[in-house]
Amino acid sequence: MKSCPMHNIRLRNRVCLTIMLLVLGCVVYPPAVQADDIAALLAAEGNAANLCGRVMLYEPERGRLVIQEQEIRLVDHVVGSRTYRTHIMNRDGQILGREVLVRGAYLLVKGQAVYDQSACTEMLLAREIYLLPGRVAPEDQETDVRFTNPPEPW
Repeated sequence: MKSCPMHNIRLRNRVCLTIMLLVLGCVVYPPAVQADDIAALLAAEGNAANLCGRVMLYEPERGRLVIQEQEIRLVDHVVGSRTYRTHIMNRDGQILGREVLVRGAYLLVKGQAVYDQSACTEMLLAREIYLLPGRVAPEDQETDVRFTNPPEPW
């Protein structure tokens, strides 16, 4: 049985097209933020920011939360002699573990808003996360010092 030369050309074109699409996909959709990128983001200028809402997505392996369609990065990083770490606390200020970060939980996140060049998106580097018992009314947010005070410096 003879192989059709036209079939070989089509197959080769399909393989080349597939490879080009894979390479283009890696350029357009870069991988998740790496540890070196976190160090650069920590050094970048950013504004203090607060975000309150329900957890839509939590990816513990990537240290990533999504609240109100805003990406939040949990930080556990050492740069030189400085340690940068996200503190997760309850209403009384007691330190909690990451196991309390579940989908549907209400959180107050305080941190630094930065622009990630590699992902072309704005994100919040979490400095402090407070676990809330539920939705907090806007008038209560105005009187609660956790909502009005800026986050502690790194």
